[in-house]
Amino acid sequence: ESTDRLTGETVAYKQVTVSTNQLRVTPRPLSETIMELRLALANEFRILASLRHPNIISVLDYGFDQMGQPFYTMAYLQDAHPITEPIETPSTDERIELLRQLLQAMVYLHHRGILHRDLKPANVLVENGRVRVLDFGLAVLKGQDAGSVGSWSYVAPEIVYGKPASELSDLYAVGVMAYELFAGRHPFDVESPFFMEQILSEPPSFEHVEAPAEINEFLAQLLAKEPADRFASAGIALQTLNNITGQYALAEDEAVRDSFLQSAAFIGRKEEMEQLTAALERARHGNGSFWLLGGESGVGKTRLLNEIRTRALVEGGLVTYSQSSEDKGLPYQLWHRVIQRLALHVDLDELSASVLQTIVPNLELLIGKPISPPPSLDTEAAQQRLISAVSDLFLHQQGWLLLILEDLQWADESLEILEQLGRLASSLPLLIVGSYRNDDRPDLPERFPDAHTILLDRFNSQETAELSEAMLGTAGSQENVLDLLQRETEGNAFFIVEVVRALAEQAGRLSAIGQMALPRRLFPQRIASIVQQRLARLPAHATELLPAVAIAGRDLDLALIDAITRAAEIKINLESWLSQCASAAVLEISDGTWRFAHDKIREGVLESISDDAKVAWHLKVATAIEQLYPDNPAYAARLADHWQVIGDPEKEKQYARNAGHYAVQQFAHENGLYYLNRAIGLTGDDEPALLYELLLAREGVYHLRGERDEQMADLIRLGKVADLLAKDGSPNHLPESALRLANFAETTGDYDAAAAAALEAHRLAVEGGSEELQAASQLTLGQAYLRQGNFPEAKQVLQQGMAGARNSRSTKIEADCYRFLGVAASEQRQFDQCTAYYRQALRLYRIINDKQGESAVLNNLGIIKVQDHVAEGLVYWKQASTIFQEIGDRLGMARVLTNLSNIYTDLGEYETAMNYGQQALQLSREINVPIGVCFNLLNLSLTQLHLGEHRRADQLSSQALKNVRAIGVRPLEASVLRDRGYILRQQNRFAEADRYWQEALALSRELEMGSIAAEVQAEIAFLAQEEGKLEKAGVALAEVMKAIDDPAIIDAAARPFRLYLVTIGLLRQQNDARASLLLQTAYEGLMAKAAQISNEALRHSFLTRVAAHRAIIQLYQTNNPQ
Repeated sequence: ESTDRLTGETVAYKQVTVSTNQLRVTPRPLSETIMELRLALANEFRILASLRHPNIISVLDYGFDQMGQPFYTMAYLQDAHPITEPIETPSTDERIELLRQLLQAMVYLHHRGILHRDLKPANVLVENGRVRVLDFGLAVLKGQDAGSVGSWSYVAPEIVYGKPASELSDLYAVGVMAYELFAGRHPFDVESPFFMEQILSEPPSFEHVEAPAEINEFLAQLLAKEPADRFASAGIALQTLNNITGQYALAEDEAVRDSFLQSAAFIGRKEEMEQLTAALERARHGNGSFWLLGGESGVGKTRLLNEIRTRALVEGGLVTYSQSSEDKGLPYQLWHRVIQRLALHVDLDELSASVLQTIVPNLELLIGKPISPPPSLDTEAAQQRLISAVSDLFLHQQGWLLLILEDLQWADESLEILEQLGRLASSLPLLIVGSYRNDDRPDLPERFPDAHTILLDRFNSQETAELSEAMLGTAGSQENVLDLLQRETEGNAFFIVEVVRALAEQAGRLSAIGQMALPRRLFPQRIASIVQQRLARLPAHATELLPAVAIAGRDLDLALIDAITRAAEIKINLESWLSQCASAAVLEISDGTWRFAHDKIREGVLESISDDAKVAWHLKVATAIEQLYPDNPAYAARLADHWQVIGDPEKEKQYARNAGHYAVQQFAHENGLYYLNRAIGLTGDDEPALLYELLLAREGVYHLRGERDEQMADLIRLGKVADLLAKDGSPNHLPESALRLANFAETTGDYDAAAAAALEAHRLAVEGGSEELQAASQLTLGQAYLRQGNFPEAKQVLQQGMAGARNSRSTKIEADCYRFLGVAASEQRQFDQCTAYYRQALRLYRIINDKQGESAVLNNLGIIKVQDHVAEGLVYWKQASTIFQEIGDRLGMARVLTNLSNIYTDLGEYETAMNYGQQALQLSREINVPIGVCFNLLNLSLTQLHLGEHRRADQLSSQALKNVRAIGVRPLEASVLRDRGYILRQQNRFAEADRYWQEALALSRELEMGSIAAEVQAEIAFLAQEEGKLEKAGVALAEVMKAIDDPAIIDAAARPFRLYLVTIGLLRQQNDARASLLLQTAYEGLMAKAAQISNEALRHSFLTRVAAHRAIIQLYQTNNPQ
């Protein structure tokens, strides 16, 4: 007895303890490898898990544990008892009914090609009058052999003689239990030393059997010593029993056929299988990859994925699976099942659990501990935190993983997580395989440049013949059969199987297909015909519910279906109905969830529903959802879709609004736009408040997605609706819409327009009397002035905003004003004032527990303080780093790590710098921040150079240049060009160095970046001087000397003392007296900088390990020996 933590249900856990070497599941030589044996066993478990019959216990899950031992779980029976040990003495009719149910189970099992081999009372339980056959620990597929047998009290005589198990040996065990059921004792004396002899030679006595003579005869035939003297099959035994009792049971020929169709050998796909198997093996050893498997519907993608899944299971991998749905539903629904399963294998920290619970509401129950809401972050950072939290689940797994994601053509925001995970796969023991319909979404691979793509074609004629023969035997290779298959299916695997099903229906059995006259056309209407063929196998009452189930979605919500049946007054036993639909191959169970056996089947059911009936069913489904899940925003999207079909625009609008807001809250922006658009389309100007709310939400989504034309259109419309609201007595929407316009202008770099919109917002806020909105508009105006470089005006308006925010008790706005006042003071190099402002902002952010604001200020304080008090600056950065980790702000964390890498490079602590740089680079790649990647490639190229790794420095520098040009950040490109020239100069590649420096000079002049221009010109001059190009050197030196007298140039230079050193060298070569003066300036500046480093070890590193610093000190000491 165990608990399934995913469902909370009690299950029976069964470990197959028979040695793998004993489980000879194929008649292969003893040299069969253990891996092949495990593959066969895993395939067997997969078939057992597909069994669904009212008299057979459900196998819920299966796999291999860490020791390689196979296991499976079954439904747990709470109050069951063995069939031979009734709680109350049953009547003869009740005994017959139990026997009939047991035979029904055996008919189903044998039809599916499965032998039980361990039938005994402990494995045949009765619960509330229903027989349940269980414990398939020794079961094997028919035609296979196994080295172990069941309990000796119930084994057939031929098994004692060492013959293989068969359906007839299972029937013998049924006979023994049936005898016990009627006689109350075993047919032989189990305590006798001659017990085995009795089994082999003595006929059973019916002296103690309390049953009619016909039953005695029936039991005697079940217990016959020779298999040939028993009933030929369980089906014939059941028919005989029904004839005795006058009952009638429906034949289950569908199960017979389906067993051959489902268990047919895997055909073709050799190259694809080899590719994925090799990828699986690499993932096992830590080198994962990401694969996309494309192909049309029905081409065989799922079957190929099942083969890979089986291999991963037997190799001991953790396999997790999910599938996208065409229906709009829960945000990130592709990841729900994945998160639930992976969360069971890691100890989630508090932050990760709080973030993941936003999209998996039942996570608290799953992990068994309370979860608090996550810390507040702005939308972009919060979305990245969510994506990273999902990725971290994979990073923290102990073993290796296979992730299978089907039907990616229907995924939307879920693909954002897959993008990040795909980038990480190569460094993890993780194989990702996602399937998609390439005819529906042919451009999907373009979104995943890290993925390998496989396109599955239809079967060729040879592969079609192989599959046909696998299902039909020799009849499958007949020319007329193959012609029909090729004509009807054109090699589509789904249609091949369906054609064989249909032919078997007409012929009566699979083996008779070769003798029948084949039709010219079998499926004139393709899917419609196939659906009708399958539905025809169901009794009439079983088809009544299918339209509602199809309308509700591909995956079945059994609680919802039960509610629909009660509301629609459909009298049906749900478990029996599921079994019937599974036997007809209409439904299947996959990974514990019931669903339509194929999307095409569901599509066919939907197409068969008339328009009027469709409306009626949608109404029943919608009503049932409202009653079962009242006010649950997770179901709003489905309800909006149902009410749209029903034709109730008010309800559609209500649920589309809720669905849009819910999706946006979960950062599912594509889904959010879809429903916000629908809600807006249903909202007229006579509902201005609702229209404003919806437009404001949609404008926010457009802003985050960078869709500027659509955003501007919404801003214009927002202003008009705000006018309507102002006329109705709600004036505060006007300044709010103006502020949104200002935000748009700042984002697009139009700072003049941003300032104008913020001024207009302030005017409107004054008219409306809202002091809080006045302060908000002054904050926005101050930011616009900062962007324009108008620092005095920025400080003045921010101080006004700060006062207004304090008066209106808008602490967040007040803190933001202080923070941007700090930025303004920093730009004016008023560092003491800047520090004071930042500390005020820090105090306020801490009062309101705004962790993101607090960490941003700490980061800024670090940048300021590290310039004159290095140790203090490092403390601030480490405090910021701690908070970024606490709140999951990975973008902020990447910035701090980058800053730390920079400062430790400047300090000469190259090993520490490299460590921080590598962390920052990895994180920037994970969260897809291209500019962060470029910065850190640049930093790492320099640390590698200083550590003597010239080749690696060259590689990183080249990669940085390629990346920065790809993203088009030209100021950063100028820095990369400068440093690439420096790296090549150190490798004596002078011509290449000069070329990059010339490019850097041209770009820095164009962008008016004086410090980079001065640094580059100094290097160009020095190189020209060494090469004897004195005129070129002189021109460049003259430009450097003009720039070097400007303190702002020195302050902004990346390596000011390198600039000093190169210039001093040039002047000394020309015997220029200015060299001594410049050396004195450089030395004094260097010593002043060193004095700001309180840590003695860091100060020593700064002075001795940085080559330019060391050279200046040596040169100064040489010139000043005193």
